[in-house]
Amino acid sequence: MVQRKIYGSFTLCQTDFKWFGPSLPHSTIFTVLSFLGVEDSYIDFFKKYLSMSLVFPQDGPNSEPRTRLCGVPISQTLSDVFGEIILACLDFAVSKATKGRCQLYRFHDDVWFWGQKGDCEVAWEAIKKFTKVMGLALNGEKTGTVHVSDKGEKPSSSLPKGPVRWGFLVLDPVKGRWVIDMVNVDQHIAEMRLQFAQCRSVFSYVQAWNSYMGRFLGNNFGHPANCLGIEHLDMIFSTFKYIQKKLFEDDDNTTGCEDVTSYLKSVIEERFGTKNIANVFLYWPVELGGLELRNPFISLMTARENSETEPNDLLEIAWEQDEEEYDEYKRAFEKDKSKHRVDVPQGCDAEKFFSFEDFVRFREETSPYLKAAYDRLLDSPTIKSLEYTRFVEYALNTLPLEFRTSKHIRTHFTAMDVYWRWTLHLYAAEAMERFGGLGLGEKEMLPVELVNLLRSERVRWQG
Repeated sequence: MVQRKIYGSFTLCQTDFKWFGPSLPHSTIFTVLSFLGVEDSYIDFFKKYLSMSLVFPQDGPNSEPRTRLCGVPISQTLSDVFGEIILACLDFAVSKATKGRCQLYRFHDDVWFWGQKGDCEVAWEAIKKFTKVMGLALNGEKTGTVHVSDKGEKPSSSLPKGPVRWGFLVLDPVKGRWVIDMVNVDQHIAEMRLQFAQCRSVFSYVQAWNSYMGRFLGNNFGHPANCLGIEHLDMIFSTFKYIQKKLFEDDDNTTGCEDVTSYLKSVIEERFGTKNIANVFLYWPVELGGLELRNPFISLMTARENSETEPNDLLEIAWEQDEEEYDEYKRAFEKDKSKHRVDVPQGCDAEKFFSFEDFVRFREETSPYLKAAYDRLLDSPTIKSLEYTRFVEYALNTLPLEFRTSKHIRTHFTAMDVYWRWTLHLYAAEAMERFGGLGLGEKEMLPVELVNLLRSERVRWQG
């Protein structure tokens, strides 16, 4: 957003190293360590650690052991150290080549960089040179470039082709916004249906739902941020609704279930003959007698109320503040109200105030208003607070003593997590009406420890 506002265009590139850990040459590691001043005794130890003899079953029973010359063990601290030492050289190489105008943003060996087209071209050449020198290879499937221009500029021919992705988001070069890749979503819906079909109990289904919808999909759709605005949240809303509808449709679309609530109720009714199941039973905490099914819409609702409708307006305000500051300085100069004068550079007119273009030439480094807008855009929307109503206060005060050790529903409303405050507001009335209180049964009759034991097991994904 800032780049487009200042320059009218923006380039974003993404790449990744192909099999980075298994393909990392040992000679590269030892050379870099030596260059950085690591003592020979340590390097000798690292050589013994890495250069072990291996025999692969695929080579047959009579195969000879071979000394490993590349690759580092998985999930080892030293492996992380070696990888980061090599990639730190990449960070430095790109920063030096672009003179600091283009920085790498890495998640281990997943690399993003952005800026103006010319700077990205230089950065890309530095990455290719680094890859060749270090004996590595780039992953073409995860490499791509998006160029967004308000002036109709064409993308650079020297930058890699392909889309730029983050999770389930893909950067649209026309809109200049992150949008959800529905093709990818449909593929995961098919995967989710396969996994949920293997669930043999209601608890296992709840676990699978919470893992997929509560964490995996929520993280891969991107967390709410002011720079993404309310449009991003609405896009996630509609996608969650789409996923639920597709997930619970059968081939003939005869189940009548379009969301997880109605589906779980139908499963419980079919297996146990229980009808008219309360919604609160599904979403209430386990220690209070519920199933603790996660509602993915609540976290979105808490952010939507205060989300930015037009994120670009924050930059417009910063631009106006820069203009006001310039006008103030110019008026003071022309009225000779300045308290002192500084040395005037040679070739400059001491009687004429410099132009607004010169004033904002280094806006990205000097403007406090742009910095404030930038920080605000990176922030998450302010969470909408909920009123502590008299009914909620009454409901919490009637919570029996044996339930007051709950980690989620607490007698002090402000001590509760925002998610559970919203859950309390949504379902407290139904709990009071159907069960006479926030506890859905007598605590000694609830198999809480057994349920927690079942829930503590990892989800067994199929395939």
